[in-house]
Amino acid sequence: MRFLIPIFLMVLFSSSCSKERNEKLSQNIDSKSQVEKQSTKESINKEFYSETKASPLKLDQLAEIVPKTILDIRLDKVNKGTTWLSGINVNTVSAEYVSSNGLIVIYIYDYITYKYLPYHLKNLFELSGNKEIFQFKNGIGRLSKDVYLGSGHCDFVYLQRFHIKIEAINYDNFQDVIFEILNSLNLEHLENLLKRRGNEGV
Repeated sequence: MRFLIPIFLMVLFSSSCSKERNEKLSQNIDSKSQVEKQSTKESINKEFYSETKASPLKLDQLAEIVPKTILDIRLDKVNKGTTWLSGINVNTVSAEYVSSNGLIVIYIYDYITYKYLPYHLKNLFELSGNKEIFQFKNGIGRLSKDVYLGSGHCDFVYLQRFHIKIEAINYDNFQDVIFEILNSLNLEHLENLLKRRGNEGV
């Protein structure tokens, strides 16, 4: 009996030490996991910033794509600002054109990179080939019309990054002239800015 007591104590001590080691090991694994999560988050941020190269484009640069006149309508005013969309600050410019035929508003959003585009815009690429989807100058888009409100709508994604939204109010032949409207925009300016930025390594 006396011999069994020391053995029992040794087993109890060994079990206690083993439990303590397992707890420390578990804590180390949790700590490592937290460090890895933080490291992954930081690497994503570094990847994002290196990818965008100090993007987004400046508001004045975005505004340079809108002309003073489109077809028979003249530019009335331009608004510039930043809005929170898709988890990032998005630089946006809107241009209002007025005429006796109706009103057209053009919005330009810089989503910086394809991965930040909202789903309904990424979906345009998935639906490419459908008759409702059109392709134009390094971009893809879709037209829609509200018969009751007398309005037309176009979503166009340029260079898999810029969302150009065009809304027409009481403009009867909007769907017939959408390509002329898009062609009037200085879209190449955005492409040239990105090329210059890439060459300068900014």
